[in-house]
Amino acid sequence: MELDKAVAEALAFYKAHPGETLIIVCGDHETGGMALGFSGTKYESGFALLQNQTISFDAFSKKVKLYVSQKNATLKGAMEMVQTHFGLGDESKGLALTEFETKQLHDAYRLSSKVDAKAAKDEAYYQLYGSYDPLTLTSCHILAQKAGIGWTTYSHTAAPIPIRAMGVGRELFEGYFDNTDVAKRVMQLLTAKK
Repeated sequence: MELDKAVAEALAFYKAHPGETLIIVCGDHETGGMALGFSGTKYESGFALLQNQTISFDAFSKKVKLYVSQKNATLKGAMEMVQTHFGLGDESKGLALTEFETKQLHDAYRLSSKVDAKAAKDEAYYQLYGSYDPLTLTSCHILAQKAGIGWTTYSHTAAPIPIRAMGVGRELFEGYFDNTDVAKRVMQLLTAKK
């Protein structure tokens, strides 16, 4: 929403100064490797299911960390948190859990309860959870899979990202090129003789 506001501000400036304004909208990389289609849903999509996530990844991770640090933390309580914040396990929302998904969540909770620096450096652990909280990541992945979405990475990908430009010099930003060329092309425009 903040990007939308920034672009709107840039467009307003462009309208007042069209002969001397260039607007460029881009990112520096793609993250997550999102893929549409999941074999578990027979490639059907249910994006509305994502609305059942009522808390951010980071905020839920903090809740899990606080919860597992309490002496009275239980698997049952953790599963209630997952249902409250992701809808997982709520049949009325179309989010019943399979036996396999339930096991994934139980295993992730056990790891969240006892993750130490050594475990986080283990190759198998990293492939499953990256540097993230296991219960949080598993909850997000199960919800995404039920919606028909898959993820290939925990971080950056090499997938091309769109760049959009309008105004003076926009033609320099068409096609595919390395992200470092954005700054070089801006400098080319700034140093061009008029």
